[in-house]
Parts: sequence; structure tokens; C-alpha cells
Amino acid sequence: MLPNHALLVIAEQFGTLASLFPERIDLGLGRAPGTDQTTARALRRDLVGSAESFPDDVAELQRFFGDPVEGQRMCAVPGAGLHVPPIWLLGSSLFSAQLAAAMGLSFAFASHFVPDYLLTALQVYCSQFRPSATLDKPYAMVGVNVFAADNAAEAQFLFTSLQQQFINLRRGTPGQLLPPVESIAWTEAERAGVEDSLACSVVGDRADVEAGLCSVIEQTQADELIVTAQIFDHRARLRSFEITAQVRETLGAIPLRWTRPVLTGNNEAPERRPSGCALRVRFSYLLRYSPSLHVHARATCMHVERRRPREKTTTTSQDGRKNVHAEKRRHGSHDAPDGI
Repeated sequence: MLPNHALLVIAEQFGTLASLFPERIDLGLGRAPGTDQTTARALRRDLVGSAESFPDDVAELQRFFGDPVEGQRMCAVPGAGLHVPPIWLLGSSLFSAQLAAAMGLSFAFASHFVPDYLLTALQVYCSQFRPSATLDKPYAMVGVNVFAADNAAEAQFLFTSLQQQFINLRRGTPGQLLPPVESIAWTEAERAGVEDSLACSVVGDRADVEAGLCSVIEQTQADELIVTAQIFDHRARLRSFEITAQVRETLGAIPLRWTRPVLTGNNEAPERRPSGCALRVRFSYLLRYSPSLHVHARATCMHVERRRPREKTTTTSQDGRKNVHAEKRRHGSHDAPDGI
């Protein structure tokens, strides 16, 4: 959540992580504070115009990761010259979709709690995307709540923890994740609101999860899924991730045949072309109640992500010298799949 933090601090923190773990760190940037005003002021006291300055802040942060120029008085140490990590714009509306498209950045949509604009945002992002120095075509990720268990009844029981959390948020009484319950005391209006917010959720046994994730993939044509499971019992949470990882392996072994929509106009039906891409799944731990705290556990449950190294290209200058450049990230190429 960028408004909460100083840009130089972010650059040096993620520069440190990227130096320690090359090719393993991504940086996601959100425009909203992601919390109440009191907490936001405690994190970063000057909030005036922070959301409005978001595009400029993203550009400035990118410069911190670029090569220092002559006369530059401030550099991120480490960070300067790394040209990493890959930057994602996070969104739950159309603003970040448009900005990510304009800046040629990857885009992640918070469909795991605000699914209403998901398909529209993805359409806007793909149709307006402009290639950049780091990304040559749109690359999108969508969030999905997955509650997997050995049987559907247990999975639905575990799901009540997240449902209670959303009820408490709507009632203005947020707090830590509660244990699951057999029945929830809610009004019809509360139930309808929670079900709407959590519409992008897959709850059930392994077969249910496989069918549900296939449906999400088919509807969104996303390049990646980020899977979260706010399950009260840690062992049950690990079991949920384990089942989901097994589904990932199953789907990853199936040749991909879905297609990516190519928008042809505001009022025209999208043209669909073979994608040939392989979808990756990331697992997210929500360690405590915080809308902005998601820590990727990429090595959890059978190595949930395998990223290709960047390709290298060699060019020859007029003086005969050979120059090696890191090529753009070519997501979704037609070689071996990364997973599902």
C-alpha cells in the first residue's frame, strides 16, 4: 500500500530482498491506504494527495531501481541499478488497470474480496496495454479464496472464519480471525453482502477445487492466480494449500487449450486466439488481520512457482563491441509450462 510508506525506504527494502534472493522477489503496489485513517497517519503522517500522486510515485520508485545518472543526489542502496524487482500494480477498480496498461506493468486484481469489476478491469487492462522496457504484453493475476479439505462439509466449515471476518468488517468491529462455527448469526442483508464480496471463492474437496479453479481460469484467462486461505487452524490451512498444490500439479500436467480474449472494439465481441501460456499459482499467507499484509510462500507445498530465467540477447554496436542485455520478460511463451 504505497501511500503508507516512503519511496526510498521501499526501494532499499526490496533492493535488499532482490539482492539476497535474485529472481524471487516481486513488488506489488496499491493506491489505497488499505486501513483506517488513524493507522494510516501512524504509518505515514502526510496523506494529503497521496492517492492522487500514485502514478508519479510509481514512476519515481522505478527510477530508484534504474541506473544512477550524473548529478543524481539520492540513490537507493541497495536498489540502484538492479532494475528489479518486477513491479505489479494492485487494484480493485479500473484506475490501477488503466495505469498498469499505460505504464506497461503487470496487473493484479483483488477479486478475492472485491470481485465486481474483475472482468471489466481485465478487459480494460488488456485492451489499453502499451509495451514497456520490462513487459511486452499484458500479464494479469487474479486473487482467489480457496478453502480445500478432505470433504466438502469440512471445507465449508472452515470457510465460516472468513465469512465472520467480513461480517465484522461491515459492522465496524474488525479484529483477528475467528474460529469456524457451525452456524453464523447474520441478517439476510449481511449474508447477501458477504456472499457478493466472496464470490471469487472455491470451497470444497479436491474435485470441487479443481473444477472451481478451472472455472476461474476459463472466465478470466489470467496468467497467474494468487491463492489465499484465511483458515483459523494452521494445520487445516496447510492441508488446504496441500490439496490446492496437488490440483495445481494435476492441471499443470494437462496440455493447455484455453484461449486469450483479444478485444476488437468497445461494442464488439472479443476475438479469441490460442494462448499457449501456462498459468502459475502463488500461495498467500495472511499472517494476521491486516488488509495489506500478504506474504508469498512460494516454496510451500511442492514448489508452487517456478520462474524462467530472463533471456539474454546479444547485439553488436558500430565499434564492434558485443553488448548483452536482459530481454523483456516474455510471459506465457510456448515452451515448457511453469505449472497451472
